[in-house]
Amino acid sequence: MRIRTDHTRASLIALAVLAFASCSKPCADSNCGPGYCSDGTCICPDGYYGNHCQYGGPAGSGQDPIGFRIDSITISNVPQCWSTGTPIDGSSEPDLYVEIRQGSSTWYTGVASNATQASFGPFNWVFHDLTQNCFLKVYDVDGAAPPYQLDLMVNIGFNGQTLMDEPDNAFSTQIQNNFSSDCYPYGNPSWVRVWFELLY
Repeated sequence: MRIRTDHTRASLIALAVLAFASCSKPCADSNCGPGYCSDGTCICPDGYYGNHCQYGGPAGSGQDPIGFRIDSITISNVPQCWSTGTPIDGSSEPDLYVEIRQGSSTWYTGVASNATQASFGPFNWVFHDLTQNCFLKVYDVDGAAPPYQLDLMVNIGFNGQTLMDEPDNAFSTQIQNNFSSDCYPYGNPSWVRVWFELLY
Protein backbone atom coordinates (compact mmCIF):
# COMPACT_ATOMS: atom_id res chain seq x y z
CA MET A 1 0.00 0.00 0.00
CA ARG A 2 2.87 2.36 0.79
CA ILE A 3 4.40 1.75 -2.62
CA ARG A 4 1.14 2.73 -4.30
CA THR A 5 0.94 5.94 -2.20
CA ASP A 6 4.50 6.92 -3.11
CA HIS A 7 3.79 6.15 -6.74
CA THR A 8 0.63 8.29 -6.68
CA ARG A 9 2.45 11.15 -4.96
CA ALA A 10 5.27 10.98 -7.52
CA SER A 11 2.76 11.02 -10.37
CA LEU A 12 0.99 14.07 -8.96
CA ILE A 13 4.30 15.91 -8.58
CA ALA A 14 5.26 15.05 -12.16
CA LEU A 15 1.91 16.31 -13.45
CA ALA A 16 2.27 19.55 -11.48
CA VAL A 17 5.73 20.11 -12.90
CA LEU A 18 4.50 19.50 -16.45
CA ALA A 19 1.53 21.82 -15.97
CA PHE A 20 3.79 24.56 -14.59
CA ALA A 21 6.27 24.11 -17.42
CA SER A 22 3.58 24.33 -20.11
CA CYS A 23 2.14 27.47 -18.51
CA SER A 24 5.51 29.18 -18.33
CA LYS A 25 6.65 28.41 -21.89
CA PRO A 26 6.38 31.54 -24.06
CA CYS A 27 6.18 29.34 -27.18
CA ALA A 28 3.28 27.18 -26.01
CA ASP A 29 0.76 28.79 -28.39
CA SER A 30 3.10 29.86 -31.18
CA ASN A 31 2.65 28.64 -34.74
CA CYS A 32 5.95 29.05 -36.56
CA GLY A 33 5.16 27.01 -39.65
CA PRO A 34 8.44 25.58 -40.97
CA GLY A 35 10.42 27.36 -38.25
CA TYR A 36 10.63 26.96 -34.50
CA CYS A 37 9.87 29.15 -31.50
CA SER A 38 12.50 30.50 -29.11
CA ASP A 39 11.38 32.63 -26.15
CA GLY A 40 8.17 33.59 -27.92
CA THR A 41 9.84 34.55 -31.23
CA CYS A 42 9.67 32.47 -34.40
CA ILE A 43 13.05 31.52 -35.85
CA CYS A 44 12.59 30.96 -39.58
CA PRO A 45 14.68 28.73 -41.86
CA ASP A 46 16.49 30.27 -44.82
CA GLY A 47 14.11 31.75 -47.38
CA TYR A 48 11.15 32.12 -44.99
CA TYR A 49 9.92 35.40 -43.54
CA GLY A 50 7.22 36.89 -41.33
CA ASN A 51 6.20 36.76 -37.68
CA HIS A 52 5.09 33.14 -38.16
CA CYS A 53 7.47 32.16 -41.02
CA GLN A 54 4.37 32.34 -43.22
CA TYR A 55 6.05 33.87 -46.28
CA GLY A 56 8.65 32.58 -48.72
CA GLY A 57 10.16 29.16 -49.21
CA PRO A 58 13.48 27.37 -49.37
CA ALA A 59 16.25 29.52 -50.81
CA GLY A 60 16.53 29.01 -54.56
CA SER A 61 13.11 27.35 -54.79
CA GLY A 62 11.49 30.32 -56.48
CA GLN A 63 9.26 30.88 -53.47
CA ASP A 64 10.73 34.22 -52.40
CA PRO A 65 8.36 37.15 -53.10
CA ILE A 66 8.92 38.82 -56.45
CA GLY A 67 6.70 41.81 -55.71
CA PHE A 68 3.61 43.02 -53.94
CA ARG A 69 0.29 44.60 -54.79
CA ILE A 70 -1.85 46.99 -52.75
CA ASP A 71 -5.35 45.52 -52.95
CA SER A 72 -7.35 48.27 -51.26
CA ILE A 73 -7.26 51.14 -48.78
CA THR A 74 -9.99 51.91 -46.25
CA ILE A 75 -10.22 55.04 -44.13
CA SER A 76 -12.63 55.16 -41.21
CA ASN A 77 -13.92 57.75 -38.77
CA VAL A 78 -11.99 60.75 -40.07
CA PRO A 79 -11.79 63.66 -37.60
CA GLN A 80 -13.98 66.64 -38.43
CA CYS A 81 -11.87 69.39 -36.87
CA TRP A 82 -8.31 70.28 -35.96
CA SER A 83 -7.04 70.33 -32.37
CA THR A 84 -8.01 74.00 -32.17
CA GLY A 85 -11.65 73.03 -32.75
CA THR A 86 -11.65 74.62 -36.21
CA PRO A 87 -13.56 72.45 -38.73
CA ILE A 88 -11.25 70.75 -41.22
CA ASP A 89 -13.37 71.70 -44.20
CA GLY A 90 -15.62 74.58 -43.19
CA SER A 91 -19.22 73.48 -42.77
CA SER A 92 -18.85 70.19 -44.66
CA GLU A 93 -17.03 66.89 -44.07
CA PRO A 94 -13.34 66.56 -45.02
CA ASP A 95 -12.37 65.91 -48.63
CA LEU A 96 -9.92 63.00 -48.51
CA TYR A 97 -7.05 62.96 -51.00
CA VAL A 98 -5.01 59.73 -51.14
CA GLU A 99 -1.64 59.41 -52.83
CA ILE A 100 0.70 56.41 -53.25
CA ARG A 101 4.26 57.07 -54.35
CA GLN A 102 7.38 54.97 -54.86
CA GLY A 103 10.54 56.98 -55.40
CA SER A 104 9.73 59.79 -57.83
CA SER A 105 6.75 57.96 -59.34
CA THR A 106 3.16 58.60 -58.32
CA TRP A 107 1.25 55.33 -58.61
CA TYR A 108 -2.17 56.49 -57.53
CA THR A 109 -4.21 59.50 -56.48
CA GLY A 110 -7.85 59.49 -55.49
CA VAL A 111 -10.34 61.82 -53.84
CA ALA A 112 -13.40 61.14 -51.68
CA SER A 113 -15.40 64.34 -51.18
CA ASN A 114 -17.27 65.17 -47.96
CA ALA A 115 -16.34 61.89 -46.31
CA THR A 116 -15.53 60.58 -42.86
CA GLN A 117 -15.32 57.03 -44.34
CA ALA A 118 -13.82 56.06 -47.68
CA SER A 119 -12.51 53.06 -49.63
CA PHE A 120 -10.07 53.06 -52.55
CA GLY A 121 -9.25 50.18 -54.88
CA PRO A 122 -8.98 47.46 -55.99
CA PHE A 123 -5.71 48.25 -57.75
CA ASN A 124 -4.00 46.26 -60.50
CA TRP A 125 -0.43 47.58 -60.46
CA VAL A 126 2.46 45.64 -58.93
CA PHE A 127 5.56 46.88 -57.11
CA HIS A 128 8.47 44.69 -58.26
CA ASP A 129 11.16 46.33 -56.12
CA LEU A 130 10.87 44.91 -52.59
CA THR A 131 13.48 47.26 -51.10
CA GLN A 132 12.46 50.69 -52.39
CA ASN A 133 10.22 52.60 -49.99
CA CYS A 134 6.65 53.45 -50.89
CA PHE A 135 4.63 56.17 -49.19
CA LEU A 136 0.89 56.34 -48.64
CA LYS A 137 -0.24 59.87 -47.85
CA VAL A 138 -3.71 61.03 -46.85
CA TYR A 139 -4.59 64.71 -47.01
CA ASP A 140 -7.58 66.92 -46.53
CA VAL A 141 -7.85 68.70 -49.86
CA ASP A 142 -9.25 72.22 -50.26
CA GLY A 143 -10.15 73.83 -53.56
CA ALA A 144 -12.32 72.80 -56.47
CA ALA A 145 -9.47 72.15 -58.92
CA PRO A 146 -5.69 71.78 -59.00
CA PRO A 147 -3.50 73.12 -57.56
CA TYR A 148 -5.21 71.90 -54.40
CA GLN A 149 -4.29 73.00 -50.92
CA LEU A 150 -3.31 69.75 -49.19
CA ASP A 151 -3.27 69.39 -45.40
CA LEU A 152 -1.33 66.24 -44.53
CA MET A 153 -3.04 63.85 -42.10
CA VAL A 154 -1.15 60.57 -42.65
CA ASN A 155 2.23 59.64 -44.13
CA ILE A 156 3.03 55.88 -44.01
CA GLY A 157 6.27 54.46 -45.36
CA PHE A 158 6.59 50.77 -46.29
CA ASN A 159 8.27 48.37 -48.69
CA GLY A 160 8.02 44.71 -49.64
CA GLN A 161 10.40 43.61 -46.91
CA THR A 162 8.45 45.33 -44.13
CA LEU A 163 5.20 43.84 -45.48
CA MET A 164 6.59 40.33 -44.93
CA ASP A 165 6.30 40.92 -41.18
CA GLU A 166 2.70 42.14 -41.29
CA PRO A 167 0.09 39.55 -40.23
CA ASP A 168 -3.15 38.94 -42.11
CA ASN A 169 -2.00 40.70 -45.31
CA ALA A 170 -2.86 44.12 -43.89
CA PHE A 171 -1.37 46.98 -41.93
CA SER A 172 -2.91 50.07 -40.39
CA THR A 173 -2.08 53.38 -38.77
CA GLN A 174 -4.10 55.73 -36.63
CA ILE A 175 -4.90 59.27 -37.71
CA GLN A 176 -4.06 61.26 -34.62
CA ASN A 177 -1.82 64.24 -35.39
CA ASN A 178 -3.28 67.71 -34.85
CA PHE A 179 -6.71 66.50 -33.79
CA SER A 180 -8.61 66.87 -30.55
CA SER A 181 -10.37 63.80 -29.14
CA ASP A 182 -13.75 65.54 -29.38
CA CYS A 183 -13.28 66.04 -33.13
CA TYR A 184 -13.80 62.37 -33.96
CA PRO A 185 -17.27 61.33 -35.07
CA TYR A 186 -18.75 58.50 -33.00
CA GLY A 187 -16.08 59.07 -30.33
CA ASN A 188 -13.67 56.55 -31.90
CA PRO A 189 -10.15 57.07 -33.28
CA SER A 190 -9.61 57.17 -37.01
CA TRP A 191 -7.71 54.48 -38.90
CA VAL A 192 -6.17 53.99 -42.33
CA ARG A 193 -6.01 50.30 -43.21
CA VAL A 194 -4.09 48.95 -46.20
CA TRP A 195 -4.72 45.48 -47.62
CA PHE A 196 -1.90 44.00 -49.67
CA GLU A 197 -0.81 40.78 -51.36
CA LEU A 198 2.71 39.40 -51.63
CA LEU A 199 3.36 37.90 -55.06
CA TYR A 200 5.50 34.81 -55.66
